[in-house]
Amino acid sequence: MKILFATMQFGPEYNQGTERYIRNVGKELIEDGYEVTVAGGDPEGKGHREGIWNSIPYKTIPTYGWTTVSGASIDWYVELLRKEKPDILHMVNPGHIGVNIIFAARALHIPYLVSVTDFWWLCPKQTLTLSNGSLCDGFTSESTCLKCIAKTHRNPTINLAAKTKIGAQFTAQIIKSKNIESDESTLWKNRRQILQEALSGAHKVICLSKTGKVLLENYFNLKNCQYLPAGLSARWFEQKTSSSVSTNKFSVGFLGAITPHKGLHVLTQALKALDNERIQLIIAGKRALPTYADRELQRYKKTTYLGEIKEEDTTPLMDKLDLIVLPSLWPENQPQVLLEAGARRVPVIASDIPGCAELLDQSALFPMGSQKALSNLIKKITNNEIIIPKPNVSKSAKEIAKKIILEYKSIIEKNKLTARPQTRK
Repeated sequence: MKILFATMQFGPEYNQGTERYIRNVGKELIEDGYEVTVAGGDPEGKGHREGIWNSIPYKTIPTYGWTTVSGASIDWYVELLRKEKPDILHMVNPGHIGVNIIFAARALHIPYLVSVTDFWWLCPKQTLTLSNGSLCDGFTSESTCLKCIAKTHRNPTINLAAKTKIGAQFTAQIIKSKNIESDESTLWKNRRQILQEALSGAHKVICLSKTGKVLLENYFNLKNCQYLPAGLSARWFEQKTSSSVSTNKFSVGFLGAITPHKGLHVLTQALKALDNERIQLIIAGKRALPTYADRELQRYKKTTYLGEIKEEDTTPLMDKLDLIVLPSLWPENQPQVLLEAGARRVPVIASDIPGCAELLDQSALFPMGSQKALSNLIKKITNNEIIIPKPNVSKSAKEIAKKIILEYKSIIEKNKLTARPQTRK
């Protein structure tokens, strides 16, 4: 049986949670005798075309910007599917590539599943946060969401101009015009209806967090959602080879993209206010917003930045940490780093956002965005006033893959497929 994964990006140098999810599940499927290929974008223009990455064949498909709804034409995807001849399409993240591959699969009567790895389905920004910092329920209208994007834009000029009512309308139109010119966003008018149709037709919508499941079910009125967390590769469950750096030092880790919605500034401000010479901050992740990253990497004097690191290098790094902090300012869809920390038995504290709160003890949570509360919590931990329970939430990729395989087999039975068709019309 052949499985075709579709996702926003795949290939060398793409190493975020979504790519790890596909690699981990894909490897287990291959070991179980399945044929696996990934159709993924190359939005950063790394020059990928096709190849084999981490033992998984991949083909590069066109990208149209993070907010695109449809992506390449249905006809283009029909030709791709006829060439690949998958028995099942497994959509993982439609950012940059859109959902037309789903409608092409439906035209060819190819069944499909969807794994929801972030909140792109609900929010064009995928952060589900409003300009005032409060959480959002999901896309409402093109006008409202464009104004929200303007008010939280990475460009400080656009951000400042959008603070007035007239400015927000003007900057929203600029963003819309730019997006239309570059084919990044042309179908927002019917975004909710298009995505609801794509999701409701799936055999299953696999949600990586309970929070995501509830949000999607309520927003799209879905009946086919299932909670199934991401699985980790076997290396995460191997015996520890090292311990924390030094008994005289306390190592705090931040592992993730360096962007405002990940909340690194909350952590650096908290540590600066605490001013404890024992505490060293170790950061590993992509400098997604360079100006922001430069500022935050310099804010706390005892900071070490390791850059982006590969998954195989993350395990020994975690083993040297005394604490991992997730100061996120958006809901999070069960962050990968939390699962990995659970496997390595490293204490984790996090902002009280839904995606983290569903997995951690109450004592490990602090109010979202509160530098003071985070500072006080770290102080209590370093002074041994409280002991944070280590998360016990991790599942192996093999265990998760077995459950996904059950869904594949259910599809085959439901569609009365016994073997991969040789041709499709």
